[in-house]
This record gives sequence, C-alpha cells and structure tokens, in this order.
Amino acid sequence: MREALTYTLREQEAYRRVNETRVREAERKGKEGLLKEIFVLLEDMDRLLAVLSAEDVPDNVREGAESIVRKITHTLKVLGVEKITPEVGKPFDPSTMEALTVIKDDSLPKGSVGVVYEPGWRYRGKLLKPARVGVVG
Repeated sequence: MREALTYTLREQEAYRRVNETRVREAERKGKEGLLKEIFVLLEDMDRLLAVLSAEDVPDNVREGAESIVRKITHTLKVLGVEKITPEVGKPFDPSTMEALTVIKDDSLPKGSVGVVYEPGWRYRGKLLKPARVGVVG
C-alpha cells in the first residue's frame, strides 16, 4: 500500500513538472509571436520616417513619429530584445543575416554586406528574425 502511494505521488509530481514545462513553452511562443508582429510595425514606422524626411511635413509630425519609435525601441530593449543592424562593408554572417540579393560593388569586398534591407531581431539570445541584406558578389 505504501509503495502504491509513493508511486502515485511521484507520478503526480512528474505530471506537474511536464505541465509547467508546457505552460512555459506556450508563454515563450506567445511572446515571440507578439514580438514578431511588433517588429513589422517598427519597420513600417522606419519606412514612414524615411518618407516624412523626404516630404515637406511639419516638424511636429516627424518628431512625433520619431518619439513613438524611440519609445517602442526602448521598451523592447527593456524586455530583452536586441536589434541587429549589419554594417555595410562588414562580412556577411549567415547566423544573423539572410541574403536576399547578390549585388555588384567594386568598392566593397566580396562576401560583405552591400546593402541592408531590414534589421534583424534577437530575443534573450534567440534569433527571431534575421537581418535581410544584399551581399557583394
């Protein structure tokens, strides 16, 4: 009888640990999914800022959009999110970058980043979105 009770308690503890692991995994996936959607919004805001810089718009409109981007970026940093911004001319890193195109540029070394299309994002050390770049060929 005592052995059966001990066995049942061990099984119950194992079941609890498995469920805790499943809950943590579901939370992590949910956070990562939400972050990926926020990355899309931030990239749209960056495109908006590029248009606002080129167009004749009131300064307060551009400053307001820049303020929103700064606040979102700060919040992401506090949450453990890191923006990956490759530098043109630096070597292509396949662990953090995705090559979308091969470009010709005699002023840059072959195999280096020639153009950055979109930044990448890392959350607590895990790559969520690679930076999208053009590589010199």
